[in-house]
Amino acid sequence: MREIPIFDGILKLHFVNKVLLKFYERSNNLRINDSLDRAINESKSEITKISSQKEKIYVLGNGPSLRESLRVGIKILKQNDLICVNYFSQSDMFENLKPKYYVVLDPHFTDKNSVEKQNCILTVKRINEKTTWELIIFIPDFMKEWSYFKEITNPYVKIIYFKTDCIDFLEDEMIEFKLAMDNRFFLKGCGITVLHAAIYLSLTLGYRKVYIIGADHSWHVDVRVDQNDNSLLSNYSHFYEEKRDWSRQSAFHGFSMTSLFESWVSVFKGHEKLKRYADFCKSEIYNASELSWIDIYERKKLGSE
Repeated sequence: MREIPIFDGILKLHFVNKVLLKFYERSNNLRINDSLDRAINESKSEITKISSQKEKIYVLGNGPSLRESLRVGIKILKQNDLICVNYFSQSDMFENLKPKYYVVLDPHFTDKNSVEKQNCILTVKRINEKTTWELIIFIPDFMKEWSYFKEITNPYVKIIYFKTDCIDFLEDEMIEFKLAMDNRFFLKGCGITVLHAAIYLSLTLGYRKVYIIGADHSWHVDVRVDQNDNSLLSNYSHFYEEKRDWSRQSAFHGFSMTSLFESWVSVFKGHEKLKRYADFCKSEIYNASELSWIDIYERKKLGSE
């Protein structure tokens, strides 16, 4: 079999990327043919119809340090657009802060037999009963058919599904970023945690300054190895929970230390990519968490911005 010279391979890749970019540019005109028109319209998320009226947004992670951030920054947070995640509605702060957006990215919400079933039910119940302001909930498209959120009847709540498909073969990040800005595709490597999704959505909505708080990412200090049988124990908790006892029944059940650290590497690489996406969007991401192991974003003290 004849080997393809390296230079020829580069040319071929360059050609493929140019074709994809041309397709992207043409798709914005929506004048190719009826079937493709429908496909493009379906792939272009409702997110593109939302225009942020403010420059700044705060992303509220569920890490334990959020307690302190809420204590010292409650007045600031009430004055700005907020995006919260997953089980935030279980906190009384949900009604107090009245976030503008809510992001869910937890497979437990698609599993009616999940160990977190009661948490899922309570989260949706509180959103349905307590929301008295306009709230947009972003849910990944793969949760569309099997989700507790289908039971929401509150007229103040609007659900928008966002794309989670990625382009695995695309090497040119600039083209990937162009497609991600319309949420035609999701950023490869950035759907690992709900915090990644919330940051991505904030940038895609057009916010120029994205502040994250409660982004501890401190799982590695909340895990230990049982010295008798090598099972992993964890006492990780969210800001709305009391500190847990060391337990085998945790998010780390079934993992090895190798697989855990490999997954954490992916998490931090995802933040590096989000930083590049923010640069592409001409936006900034600031880490205003009271405690955080994320080191890619510029640090800011909550209230000093």
